[in-house]
Amino acid sequence: MSSVEEIIARMTKATGAKDQQEMLEKAGFSVGLASKWKNRGAVPARAIEKVSEVTGVTFVWLKNGHGAMRARPPADHGHVGEGLLSADQKQLLDLWEAADDDAREYALDILKKSAAKLRAKEGGGSDLKAGNSA
Repeated sequence: MSSVEEIIARMTKATGAKDQQEMLEKAGFSVGLASKWKNRGAVPARAIEKVSEVTGVTFVWLKNGHGAMRARPPADHGHVGEGLLSADQKQLLDLWEAADDDAREYALDILKKSAAKLRAKEGGGSDLKAGNSA
């Protein structure tokens, strides 16, 4: 099992940050969060998952240092800088995580309908069926 310091070091490497503080900023975490993780003796799985999702680095590598570092290319969110989320995307993710299941279902329905309308306007088909929830 990896120590908190080792996990934070891998998270820092994955984000391309020069130090722990920059990693926290790039990943959208609050500045003092690493100190809390160290005091608790654990990095929450949700934090590791977030870094994995935005960097393309595997959860297992971030958590344990085992296996391939990258199983896929970094996510392309249309934001220059290591595939990290824009401020709007971070806000949307925060809101998503705070929402209950009903609110998530409602939000997905709205987004699917909006995407279908845009694709129809552009003359393209849609892989998403309006009105169907995931």
